[in-house]
Amino acid sequence: MKSAIIKLLTTSIVLILVSCTSFEGGTYKPMQDGFDKIRLNDLIWMNDVIEEYKDKKGFYPYENSSQEVPTVVVFESEGQAKYHKGRYPLFIDLDSRASKDGQIFKPEKLNQVSMAELYTELESVLNRELVVKLDPQKVPTIKPC
Repeated sequence: MKSAIIKLLTTSIVLILVSCTSFEGGTYKPMQDGFDKIRLNDLIWMNDVIEEYKDKKGFYPYENSSQEVPTVVVFESEGQAKYHKGRYPLFIDLDSRASKDGQIFKPEKLNQVSMAELYTELESVLNRELVVKLDPQKVPTIKPC
């Protein structure tokens, strides 16, 4: 009887340890890896759509906006927007903001455009409806979405 309890307890501990190694940053690792693949595919797709826009229009969306006030689009689902309520940090790569004379400046504010506005602009130039791509992760964890 005592031997059976020890075997059961040992087996339980081993199963718990093995199952915990499959979790990373609060989510199941294989699921997180699948989400990462979807995110990368969506980024490649969006890059292709924006390059197609540039080929047709001659410049990128919002490229003609002011250098002093860069345009930012946040891609988020309704659930993500409700969760963070607009409180998230936005970072700008200052090196990419270099002016024609080589000076780098930090913008004092940002022009935030909604995802819907970007899609409307892209669709109007490309003359087709685009599929809205959203992050497949519904619940925020330690890892970024």
